[in-house]
This record gives sequence, structure tokens and C-alpha cells, in this order.
Amino acid sequence: MTSSHKARGIDWGDLQELYSNRQLSVGEIAKIKDCHIQSVLSALRRRNIPRRSHSQSGLLMYQKGRHPIPNRERCPWWRGGRVQNSHGQGYVYIRLEKHDPFYPMVAKDGYVLEHRLVVAKRLGRCLLRSEKVHHINGVRYDNRDDNLELLSGSNHQLKELFCKNCPLKARVKLLEWRVTELEKELQYKLEKM
Repeated sequence: MTSSHKARGIDWGDLQELYSNRQLSVGEIAKIKDCHIQSVLSALRRRNIPRRSHSQSGLLMYQKGRHPIPNRERCPWWRGGRVQNSHGQGYVYIRLEKHDPFYPMVAKDGYVLEHRLVVAKRLGRCLLRSEKVHHINGVRYDNRDDNLELLSGSNHQLKELFCKNCPLKARVKLLEWRVTELEKELQYKLEKM
């Protein structure tokens, strides 16, 4: 006997109760009635019982603990909510959850600039839009607390203007490079001894 023949003798009187009131899935009803899922779907159609949407069904199964919604950590592209700007600017963005005290600082996509977040945490408050954070060494992805300085908008523009054209900055970078090279050379000589 096929499932379609078997389904003909089923009492569907409690279908509304099972599907709408008790909120059982079509598969669960099919197990109770010992029939095929297609038979339950046909019975719902014949009795004009409106079907749930896919999102309603998924949410219902999640609430019952039978259909876990995949979380970000299982996604192979998830990097912990820390991403670097792809436009070549070098800024790092951090994703914040809605319950985070610094959530008012996020953009529409749920991300905030990491350097602004570091300074906000240091101050213990959200930053105003007019407040700017300056990278002292000029490296936009170096968001260590001691490398960040809070400035007003106008002071930040002046500092950026003078820092870019400052001949001392180029000299300091050259000297830092030279010191690194000398340290490597010294380390090599010490290892040879």
C-alpha cells in the first residue's frame, strides 16, 4: 500500500489544532498521522489553512531548539568582527553588538573605526563626531593606545597638514630604519662569536 492510499483513511479533523494552535511542523504532523509530508500539505490546501512562511518556520524550529541558526563563528570568512578597509586607506573596523556601551558610535553596518573605539574606551565615553583621533606615527592601522591622540576637528587638520610636510618626520623614519639595521648587524656579529 502506497502512502497516498494510506493517507485517504486519515482523520484530518484536528489538523487546524496541530498546525496552527500547537504550531507543529508539517514533518511532525506527518509522523503523528503516519503519512507522507505531501499528504499533510494537500490536506492543508484542501482545508484552506494558510501555510507559514519559510522565515516563520525557521524561527519556530529555532525556538524549539531543532534548527540552530548558523552563527558568524561558523562562517569561514568571519574574522572576529575585525576588518581592514579595502579602499587602501588602511583603517581597521570593529563590529560591535547592540548591547555594547559604545554602540552609539557605529555606522549603519554595525562597524566602528578601531582607533576611535580605543580612545573612547580610554576616556570611558563615546566620542563626539567633531572629535578626531590622530595617529601619531602616521600609520593608520597602528591603533595602540599610546599612538593615538584626541584632537578637535580644526587641530586635527592643522596637525595632519604639518605632519605630512614635516622634514623631521622623514628624518625620524630614516633614523628608525638605520637603528633597526644596526641592531640586526650587531645581533649577527654576536651570534657568530
